[in-house]
Amino acid sequence: MADLTAKQALFVAHYCETWNATESAARAGYGGRRETLAQIGAQTLRNLKVAAAIQERIDQIMPAGEVLSRLADHARTDMDDFTDAETATLNLGKAKRAGKMHLIKKFSRTETDKSTHISIELHDAQSALEKLGTYHSLFKQRIEHGGSIGTYDVDIGGERDSSTDTTD
Repeated sequence: MADLTAKQALFVAHYCETWNATESAARAGYGGRRETLAQIGAQTLRNLKVAAAIQERIDQIMPAGEVLSRLADHARTDMDDFTDAETATLNLGKAKRAGKMHLIKKFSRTETDKSTHISIELHDAQSALEKLGTYHSLFKQRIEHGGSIGTYDVDIGGERDSSTDTTD
């Protein structure tokens, strides 16, 4: 974060915690009302040195390769990683030993007098596959046009006006 002012360095640190430019400007010591802080925050984010420092912090937090690796984990996960097939029960110990606990999106436990109910939700594998496919440019967006395409010749002086119309 070389060449940043003290306030800019504080802004970067707070922005990487809050992801809110207005709040980061306030915490960094910039003054003013919320509207002013919002403008300062937006302007500070557009500063090339600040933007580079934020990107550097993001890369330190989680490099692009790790993001892709985690998405691949989400895409490959299977309920078999979390269950015992013989007893048809949830087995979090198995998942922990396999290093799969980060694949759980939501965990809930409900206890009654008679039983305990544990529920897990895994990250969406299809969503992860779509993101990976987009990253690897596997999907081509196709746009169909079903109308006429016209070309027009217009004389600025207004004496000649001819048009042609072609249809796909």
